[in-house]
Amino acid sequence: MRRGVERKIWDVILAITAFGVLLLALWLDVCWGPGILQTISLDSVRAHVDFHTFWRSAAALWEGRDIYVTGAAAENRNPPSWTLLISPYGLLKPLLAYRMFSMLSVILTVACLTSMAGELRLGLRLAIPAKVLLLISSPLLKTLSLGQMYPVLTTRLVVAWISDRRGRLMVSGSALGLVVALKPSLAPIVLWPIVWRRWQALSATLASAATATLAGAVVVGPGATLDWLRPRSWPRPSPGTTIWCC
Repeated sequence: MRRGVERKIWDVILAITAFGVLLLALWLDVCWGPGILQTISLDSVRAHVDFHTFWRSAAALWEGRDIYVTGAAAENRNPPSWTLLISPYGLLKPLLAYRMFSMLSVILTVACLTSMAGELRLGLRLAIPAKVLLLISSPLLKTLSLGQMYPVLTTRLVVAWISDRRGRLMVSGSALGLVVALKPSLAPIVLWPIVWRRWQALSATLASAATATLAGAVVVGPGATLDWLRPRSWPRPSPGTTIWCC
């Protein structure tokens, strides 16, 4: 009886939280949605700051230059493995490359949502509205506008989660390792197999991360790799500069 009451309480808390998140998402869409959509449609790749940086590094890789000294407006602090992964985009015109990357991001996002809904056996009545709401949400639109890497990372996390649920520990660990190799700041996800004592998955995670990192370092060269590893301080804003944080 007590467990039943506690479960109902948690269901109510989760429902209220979900409703609050929905209201927040709608508010963000109303405030920022039109501006974000306008940015996505711009014909200047410089407006898509993150991808512009990625593309410059990819182009520099094909030209045999340092992928971290490209003159981009935003500094590239991603590992060599990420530049190696997206290097084919460096062969395209920057705006075409951005649009293709955006289309891939949308496809990956839809595939992730569909896979998760199928794995959890959600009915269409819940899965379809949830998918639509996420696809038109301000955070995702902003990700597309900037040309960020998060849809690629999310795909690997979803693969790791589904593989873990199905007992495919080597696949799950390998996917986690690629996430760490592409975004080292997400290294705490290694705690996942440790907490659940998935030692086989942990071994695959470490091996996958090391292999991808080494491959990137070999391709871009030791100079660029050391440049990436070198710690850098945040630039100080000039007096009177307004810093927006969102």
